[in-house]
Amino acid sequence: MLILRNGLLGAFVVLLFGSFEPAIDLHAVIEKMLNTVIQLKGVQYRLRSTERIKDDPKLKNALLFTKVMEQPVRKFYIRIESEDHKGTEMLYAHGENNDKIKVSANWVPTLNLSPFSSFLTKGQRHTPYSTGYMPVYRIIGAGLKKADLAKRFTVYFNYEGEVDFYQHKCYKIRIKDPEYAYINYKALPGETAFSIATKFAISEYAILERNDISYFDDDLSGKTLSIPSSYAKESVLYIEISTHLPLLQEMSDERGVFEKYEFFNVVVNPNFAADEFKPSFKGYNF
Repeated sequence: MLILRNGLLGAFVVLLFGSFEPAIDLHAVIEKMLNTVIQLKGVQYRLRSTERIKDDPKLKNALLFTKVMEQPVRKFYIRIESEDHKGTEMLYAHGENNDKIKVSANWVPTLNLSPFSSFLTKGQRHTPYSTGYMPVYRIIGAGLKKADLAKRFTVYFNYEGEVDFYQHKCYKIRIKDPEYAYINYKALPGETAFSIATKFAISEYAILERNDISYFDDDLSGKTLSIPSSYAKESVLYIEISTHLPLLQEMSDERGVFEKYEFFNVVVNPNFAADEFKPSFKGYNF
């Protein structure tokens, strides 16, 4: 009889309050994720990107295989796996090759290009410099700092429970900026859309789009620009419970979703070979 009563009581509690989600220290979860990212020596993953380009209602999709070394020197390798430009490879090592990106594409000879080259950035929301987890660190870190300064963490950050992301247990977090707006900013001497975006942890593409600017590295000295006050009006973030790394980041503005990034097959601090970021590495086509 006691067992029956307890069972009925449990069922009543579930019906009344819904399924039970254990409480978490959300602030600590965000800080742990940021600390994990900043301490990465390297990472390897596949990335599925979904991006809004200009006013095209059809979002642009891409699939990339990526290797990134963050310490002691930043280096990265990218191979496009989606049908559009499939097989194109990019290789960068800070301080080498005149700080240019080596590009191998099926239809042209191997090129050495500036990261801001229109060949690499046309129809893209980012330059190849945005490869890796550091953009997530800057965007979420800026949001956390803003929320903490305003003493409104629970207004900005909300925990929505655990979710399965392709068999990976994650915390689902929704981030809302109630003060999101467009503000005027007068560019300082030598500033570009890329440098301004890095300075304020906002979208460089949004600066281009709102101000009819052609390139990420155009000199904007003295120009009054309309820029977003933060990266996104609303974001959804999945943080894997076991690794503390983000596996999904989706960002929206007043028009809806403009960027979504999904990380798969993530390998943390892989043992890269000595020549892994050299053009001669086995399997590369430079």
